Amino acid sequence: MYYAHLRGTHREAGFRWGSLLLKHKNILTGHIPFDITAERMEYAMACEPVYRRYYPEILEEIQGLSEGQQCDGQILKTVLFSMYAIPPFSCCSCFAVSDGENALLGRNSDFLTELEKLNMNVIYRLSDGAYAFTGNTTAFVEMEDGVNEHGLAAGLTTVAPFVRRPGFNAGLLLRYLLEKCRSVPEAVAALNSIPHCLPADPHHGRCLRLHRRRRVPPRPRGDRPHHERDAAEQPNLFRLRHQQIPPPAHDLPSTFQT
Repeated sequence: MYYAHLRGTHREAGFRWGSLLLKHKNILTGHIPFDITAERMEYAMACEPVYRRYYPEILEEIQGLSEGQQCDGQILKTVLFSMYAIPPFSCCSCFAVSDGENALLGRNSDFLTELEKLNMNVIYRLSDGAYAFTGNTTAFVEMEDGVNEHGLAAGLTTVAPFVRRPGFNAGLLLRYLLEKCRSVPEAVAALNSIPHCLPADPHHGRCLRLHRRRRVPPRPRGDRPHHERDAAEQPNLFRLRHQQIPPPAHDLPSTFQT
């Protein structure tokens, strides 16, 4: 696993990381764990205007990364924009426990094990309008879990899309929330305002569901509404989960201490 502490603008951070990898003869385009197909390239090109409108900083970081790696930036965009939208399979688990005062967020990472040697724990302290955060990833720019300077924590579980449209995929959506949001209510508002690649499907429930947990005794599944509290009462720890059927609720901590 790599450990990185990245500062400066998004573009500067991308260039620094790409340059460091190149210096150690790690070429990202040489570790792509799936074929770069016409479908993936077309999908990535369709997504780019969405990122340009809502998250231009991430395009700057990918540009800096490609410059540092001396590689084709469009290949990196194809990998990143399609990875969770057209996944080869679904893996990963995420959990949280609390004793009432402290909380622990944990996960496994068994998605695309071909990238194991490129796994990264990173601290971002960027200077162009992003909250500082620490996170873990197998996909360099995207994040699979993390916690930001305001105590907002998020993690991915199973990713299995049933429908797909141009928009934020799970890994880049999670990073966006860590950079832009201070609390679960802000994250909910962001999820409702930006396009993501998995729209609501009336036949399968919501393909992208934000889980907000409480420490309360569980009730039978059929009796549980999806939103039981006002937003201000919701905890700062949540999971992004793509799935077919809304899951039952479980107890999670009210806050994640950083």
